[in-house]
Amino acid sequence: MKEELKKRIQALHSGLIPEGYANTPIGPLPKDWRYARLGDISEPLTETAGKDTYETLSISAGIGFVNQAEKFGKELSGKQYEKYIVLHKGDFSYNKGNSNRYPQGCIYRLNDREAAAVPNVFESFRVVGGCPDYYEQLFISGFLNRQLFRLINHGVRDDGLLNLTGKDFYSCLLPVPPVDEQHKIVAILKDCDNMIELYKAKAMQYQGIKKACLDLLFPQSGSAFPKLRFPDYTAAWEQRKLSDVTESIKNGYAYKADGNRDHRYKITRIESISSGVINPEKLGSSDEVNDNYRLKDGDILFSHINSLPYIANTALYTADLGEIYHGMNLLNIRSRQEEIDSHFLLHLLKKESTRDWFRIIAKPAVNQASISTTEVGSFEFLMPRMKEQKKISLVLDNLDTLITLHQRASNEYQSLKEALMQLLQTGVVRVEV
Repeated sequence: MKEELKKRIQALHSGLIPEGYANTPIGPLPKDWRYARLGDISEPLTETAGKDTYETLSISAGIGFVNQAEKFGKELSGKQYEKYIVLHKGDFSYNKGNSNRYPQGCIYRLNDREAAAVPNVFESFRVVGGCPDYYEQLFISGFLNRQLFRLINHGVRDDGLLNLTGKDFYSCLLPVPPVDEQHKIVAILKDCDNMIELYKAKAMQYQGIKKACLDLLFPQSGSAFPKLRFPDYTAAWEQRKLSDVTESIKNGYAYKADGNRDHRYKITRIESISSGVINPEKLGSSDEVNDNYRLKDGDILFSHINSLPYIANTALYTADLGEIYHGMNLLNIRSRQEEIDSHFLLHLLKKESTRDWFRIIAKPAVNQASISTTEVGSFEFLMPRMKEQKKISLVLDNLDTLITLHQRASNEYQSLKEALMQLLQTGVVRVEV
């Protein structure tokens, strides 16, 4: 089976038609499949809201249906509302709005409401042939994007919608497997969806546990004692200032940035820590470095120039990340390791109450806010002795590891699903019925 699949994929990549396949306007498909216009397997929806009351929805790219009042801050009424199209559970709607993520617009299915009304500028339709779940997965995969790209009269209208007629939209061609195979394809892809959601939920569960631990293991405002202590630790935590427990808090070096990602040395940028860890894929690079700015194990990167919601982003550098140099627009907080554990300090800086403090003192500008090194150094906090710091860090580090593992597993299943979509929905891989 593996050899047969390998040969099939090689043939397709080389432009040949494998045995048992036929060439079609949308590429090679199995001979027992057919292709059809979207208009052949669906019917446009024409029922309008009129005087009846429905929840009004819009479509947000990457999210799906959203309550229009929550999105735009107002409910519609009058003649405009009366022309809205009524969707029933299982119906589809295509938002012709252009976005960076979905330049050809996006199609979503109403799954969580019995009925609703959507703008009549959307193309709304009901699948009447085959398995609607199969077509939902086909639309999610972006199968129509290439055809839509060719059909769109490029340029965006004054209302922000793409220039695409309903006639052209319904002329798009779709692969149509036998109905039994459609159901099997859906079952496989929904298994992937279930695993994606399972690991996402687990990650969120551990995030909740970590938040609870932060509240219990660190003292609350006005107290020098946390609610939860490890055995044998009873002493009050001491108040310190960040500048007292650090070797340095300094800006990065102004390395020349020419956009070339293939230089020898890796350089930090604001984007490098946007997810709360150092992301190697978002590092800059340079052929010339200043060794005084080489990161050391335990250094903490701190975003002191950023838009206000993202000010005070932090990430820990560890030696296993390889040689990295400290670039502009991030502070490097280097702790005195004999006084404060760098992992403990990282968790302290990531606490929401800590970030709130930095947001309050940040100086907002038009597009960003800033915090000086002196202001960062003035941050006051409570800390226990080293042994208790390390115990707290170990608990929180382990929770971070569990969160990361479950997020990674969710992402891997998402990648698997995307690969399977390409193979299953074009018949490269067949499902036994």
